Amino acid sequence: MNIDARRYWIGGHKKYLTTPWINKPTIFATQVVKYFPKKAKLLDLGAGQGQDSRFFAKKGFEVLCTDFSDIALKIAKEKANPSTLSR
Repeated sequence: MNIDARRYWIGGHKKYLTTPWINKPTIFATQVVKYFPKKAKLLDLGAGQGQDSRFFAKKGFEVLCTDFSDIALKIAKEKANPSTLSR
């Protein structure tokens, strides 16, 4: 990914902090959750600020979230339930 794309995502995640939808799971997550086996391990690629990761974790899944943006991951960790974090 080039430097301009990196700057775009870093800036975007700072801007998204104040949007009302940033703490809600995506429509995609709410639709696919019913197809996963109970207690499945999920990988959330491009997790952003972790709204889908938190949604899946609350449903009992073990979730590994990753994102290109260090800022997004920092925010995701801050918003996560500390008792569910492994790192």
